[in-house]
Amino acid sequence: MTAVLGDAAEVGPLLFVLVAGIGATLTWRLAAVLVGARLDAAHPVFEWARAVAGAIVAAQAAILVVDPMGAVAGLTLTLRLSAVTAGFLAYHFTGRNVLLGVAVGDAVVLLALVAG
Repeated sequence: MTAVLGDAAEVGPLLFVLVAGIGATLTWRLAAVLVGARLDAAHPVFEWARAVAGAIVAAQAAILVVDPMGAVAGLTLTLRLSAVTAGFLAYHFTGRNVLLGVAVGDAVVLLALVAG
């Protein structure tokens, strides 16, 4: 048993961290459930937060297209923009299926990388 857990003196602090972590997590989850039940999802603060989150995702996507790293950096900007366009069209014409839109855009990039 000591080979698995180590010295008995090491088990105490590990157990404390485990119990304290679980306790803190459960406390915050309970607080979120109690407070969250009273919140209005249409409140302007939440609309602002959704807008900011969308802007962050859009900015990150733009950075990945305009200034990519790794193997994708070797592809032309026109090809990268074509992948974005293909992904958007797939998203739009499949009933706003995000997974399919991302998959089509990724497939265009992967095919371009394989083609060299």
